[in-house]
Amino acid sequence: MTEADVLEKYKLEKLSGANLSECDLSGVDLCGCDLSQANLRRTNFFNANLTATNFHEAGLCGANLIDANLDEAKLSGANLTIANLSGAHLWYAVLSKAILSGANLTGADLLGANLSGAHLCGVNFSGANLCATNLTAANLVSADLSGADLCGADLSGADLTDCDLSGADISTTCISEADFSGVKGLASLEKEMEMLILLREAIRQGSLDYRKLLDTCESTHSGAEFCQMYLAKEGNPIALDTASVAGSYAIPSMARLFYSSKGEFIEHLDDLISGKEPLLQR
Repeated sequence: MTEADVLEKYKLEKLSGANLSECDLSGVDLCGCDLSQANLRRTNFFNANLTATNFHEAGLCGANLIDANLDEAKLSGANLTIANLSGAHLWYAVLSKAILSGANLTGADLLGANLSGAHLCGVNFSGANLCATNLTAANLVSADLSGADLCGADLSGADLTDCDLSGADISTTCISEADFSGVKGLASLEKEMEMLILLREAIRQGSLDYRKLLDTCESTHSGAEFCQMYLAKEGNPIALDTASVAGSYAIPSMARLFYSSKGEFIEHLDDLISGKEPLLQR
């Protein structure tokens, strides 16, 4: 009987702490199995069914989890350093405080997954689905998030230093107190943040009619062009190019404030600038 046959037969038994390092478990059905604290270093789980499997604090360093189904799997505290999870399915999986440094998650589907406090240094998330994921306080230093879908994700307090967000969708993403130092792929964001700060000061000082700005938003669904024209008129060196205006993050969200007071409008700008409210992408 092969190792795969043994696990298939006894998959409902507790295998916590078992040594299955370098075993070939490709295609095996281990749904609901308890593999907590097991040694699974370089184990082959290619295309395996690991739905709701318990990998709490398991050692999965270098494991092959390509195309595996890990929906609702429990991976909190697990070590997945340099593991390959490309194309894996991880809907609502729990990976809080897991170590995934250098792991490959290209094209993986992590809808609603919990990665709070996870070590994700250098992880390749290119093209991954990270919608509604919990990435609070996660370490994403030098991670590749190019082309990833982060719509609705929570990046509060996360460290994204030097990560690549080229082509990533961060609409409705919460970025409160996140560190974006050296981030690639958000060239227009810095300019637009400066523009928001200038607009806030202009409104506070009474040199800009905020109602005119809101009327423009109401008629065009974007005040970006109006803001650019205003700043140019005032001789401000900050100017957004056509591509930046077309991909404006912050200005479209102002359209929700058609009937707001001046104080509410300034408060909204404060929230955008501080990161309390996500910068919206068209």
